[in-house]
Amino acid sequence: MKLGWLARAKGDLKGSEKLFREALRITSTRGDRGLEPDYQAALATSLAELGKIDEAERLAVDARAHAVPEDTGFHIFALTALAMVRGAQHRDDDAEKLFRSAIDLARGSNMKLLELHPLEHYVVFLRSRDRDDDAAPYDARIAELAPAEPSRTERIA
Repeated sequence: MKLGWLARAKGDLKGSEKLFREALRITSTRGDRGLEPDYQAALATSLAELGKIDEAERLAVDARAHAVPEDTGFHIFALTALAMVRGAQHRDDDAEKLFRSAIDLARGSNMKLLELHPLEHYVVFLRSRDRDDDAAPYDARIAELAPAEPSRTERIA
C-alpha cells in the first residue's frame, strides 16, 4: 500500500494501480476486512485518474459503504475517491458536494494532514474546469498547511 502511494506521488498511476491491486488482493486473501475499504478507496482514486471509471465507482461506493464510523481519515479518503469518480463522470455538482464534505470533515477533525488530500484533488478538479479563481482559496489553504521547504541556505542559517 505504501509503495502504491509512493508511486502515485511520483505520478506513476499505472504503477500505483498495480501496487494497490496487489495490496487489496493480499488483504482480501488474509480476510482483513478492516483495511479493505482503505485499499479500495486508494485504488479507486488511481483508477479514476486513469479513466477506468466504472471500476473506480464500484470500489469507491463499496469503500464508503464499509467505512468504520470512527475512522475519520478513511471517510475523508472515501469521499475524495467518490468525488473524483463523479468528476470523471462529469457529474460536477455531485463531485463538488463530495469534495467539500471531505474538506469540511478534515477541518473538523483538526488533523491538518488529512485536509491536504481532498484539497489537492479539488484544486485539480476546479482547474480542469478552467475555474482558477475558485481554486485560489484552496491553493492558499494548501500553502498554509504545507509550506514550501526552505532552501538549503535557509536551513543552514
